[in-house]
Amino acid sequence: MPDPISGRLSEADIRKVQEWVTSRVPGGPLKCTVCGVSKWIVGQELTAPVSLVATNLIPTPDPQNHPAMRFDFSGRVYPQVQILCANCGHTLLFNAIVLGITFGDWRPHEELKSGGGNG
Repeated sequence: MPDPISGRLSEADIRKVQEWVTSRVPGGPLKCTVCGVSKWIVGQELTAPVSLVATNLIPTPDPQNHPAMRFDFSGRVYPQVQILCANCGHTLLFNAIVLGITFGDWRPHEELKSGGGNG
């Protein structure tokens, strides 16, 4: 389980990520889509993408009156595990909940558990 304050992954979490990714790559090791190298590093901490939300509530000096963008930290986020190419730094994100790396009361939605959804 990651540290609940820092989000730092334990050694067991890192092994779990490595095993999860390896078990799902058809035909051999995962190759970087940028440089083609198959050497990866698991990021040490959980991360989460920041949502950008368009809003008309913030005045904008834009002469065409496009809505201003702002950071929105109020929405729900899903923790991500980073997999970084050891050669070029290209980074992949995997949903930590799907990988089974969670803490606290974070749980997958029903569609994640049942395999339903849009795909």
